[in-house]
Amino acid sequence: MVNMFATRSEFPLLPAFALEAFAQILMGTIALVAPTWTLSNIAQSPLFISPLSTFLLQVGGTLLIGVTVPLLESLSANASPAERRLAYNVLGVPELILIPLCLGKWVINSESGMDEGKLLQLAIPIIPFLAFRIWCFGWRREWFGQDTKSIKKA
Repeated sequence: MVNMFATRSEFPLLPAFALEAFAQILMGTIALVAPTWTLSNIAQSPLFISPLSTFLLQVGGTLLIGVTVPLLESLSANASPAERRLAYNVLGVPELILIPLCLGKWVINSESGMDEGKLLQLAIPIIPFLAFRIWCFGWRREWFGQDTKSIKKA
């Protein structure tokens, strides 16, 4: 019988990738199917909840699910370490942009249409995930799996 999924010994980051994929799909699905409810939990006023804002949240949910696909594919036993690193990068880049965006708006007290403190509540939980990604890329590259492909010199 062929093993479809990598094992933890082959790919130590397997539990982290699986958990993150589950969380991303869950958040994306909630944004897609319940945008008004989601916005009602963060909007400063019901006036900020409009057809445009709910549609844009659904677009964001769609994109979140979309960027999760490479992460799901990297759970395969056939995925190479390079493919796993790319999948992890795809998720890290938006975090690298979103965190300073939220913190910058919070620092300068820029109007975001969100309740006070929601910008921090959006940015702060992402920081440990980004820090973990940076740590994996910088100091634990072997956790992406053993590269079994031989490199041929020309």
